[in-house]
Amino acid sequence: MARIREHLDNAPITEALIDIQVSPSEGGDLELVQKFAGEVDGYELVGPIMQLETTWAVSKDDSPKNRSNSRELGVRLQSVDKTYVVQARTHGLTVSRLAPYETWEELLSEAKRHWLHYVSTLQPDSVTRVATRFINKLKLPMQPGEEFQAYLSKPPDMPDGLPQAVSGFMQRMVVPNPELGATANLIQLLEEGVVPEDHVPIILDIDVYKSVSFAPDSDEAWNLLEQLRVYKNSAFFASLTEKTVELFE
Repeated sequence: MARIREHLDNAPITEALIDIQVSPSEGGDLELVQKFAGEVDGYELVGPIMQLETTWAVSKDDSPKNRSNSRELGVRLQSVDKTYVVQARTHGLTVSRLAPYETWEELLSEAKRHWLHYVSTLQPDSVTRVATRFINKLKLPMQPGEEFQAYLSKPPDMPDGLPQAVSGFMQRMVVPNPELGATANLIQLLEEGVVPEDHVPIILDIDVYKSVSFAPDSDEAWNLLEQLRVYKNSAFFASLTEKTVELFE
């Protein structure tokens, strides 16, 4: 594992987000979400957030039938400069920073701004879940014959007796933190058939979250997010070797 740094000048982050889920109030309906969206300065409406449900059934004559229902859950907004995305739903708010990522403080400030507006408009009953997620694209300059162990602290382990070359993999680990009461969901991914000639692109997706119950107007979400960020950073550096981290300094 690599030594933990406070900041990387060339962090490989393609998206960083803060997500707060709520128990909506009785009157917290879709109309209020749309009202929220219409009052956000510096953002443009991209479109609705839809949920699709499909049900399959087999009749007596063995002919399968399906029924699909869709419903609108919220709206998606994007900042005019294309660097932020806001997803507002009746049951929560997500604020994402796209590349180029700058600092945690800026993401946190933008999330707070939208959260205060969201709470005043929808007046949810309580906060039920807090999360932060960072999606990293690692462009590893691997040479022929070089192994993933040089870059990843826990790469996929190929069974003996099989060819050791890998053209694609996905590895997922769910790691609870009893002290914090939070969970980290780690995914390492190499998509088959998308390897450029000059590097190997590995996706390192780290989602850290905790189920909670507290008032929407308290500071508990922001205090918890700072702790979740520390856990996220630990997971990031624990997943990589020094050789990899030095690429992003």
